[in-house]
Amino acid sequence: MPQRADADDFVSAFLLQNTDRREQLTILTTLQGLPGLSVYARLRILLILLSTRFDFNPASHAYMPLDDWSKARDELKELLALLVEQNGRYQVGDVTVDDDADEDDEWKEKEPKGENGVVRIRGSVGALVERLDEEVRPPSTSRFLRSQL
Repeated sequence: MPQRADADDFVSAFLLQNTDRREQLTILTTLQGLPGLSVYARLRILLILLSTRFDFNPASHAYMPLDDWSKARDELKELLALLVEQNGRYQVGDVTVDDDADEDDEWKEKEPKGENGVVRIRGSVGALVERLDEEVRPPSTSRFLRSQL
């Protein structure tokens, strides 16, 4: 069974510059399937996975390939379902980082504290939804794709 060190090693490798985007997608997808991930880890992986998938669109494509678009749609649905399931305990949005905070702090495990505790995670669900919409192909296929949401 994968150890916590595997996730930490991945984070270190992922933060390196000039890493192949297709390789990052493969690693993120593998990491997403690890058993025993916390809610926080699952949310962070999904946010990074979606951003990476959108950034990968090769210049030779005017729009995201349908297979990649479908994967992004499914990952966005999973992200939203996980946030709803957590009933507000985890929120994705703009996060102000303290000047004294460690840069790697967002990679540290976080859980809501107390009955009404909330963990805020940097990201934008709205931007992800907009980006998914922007990647829809021209009008002839957009009606089909939008019906798939």
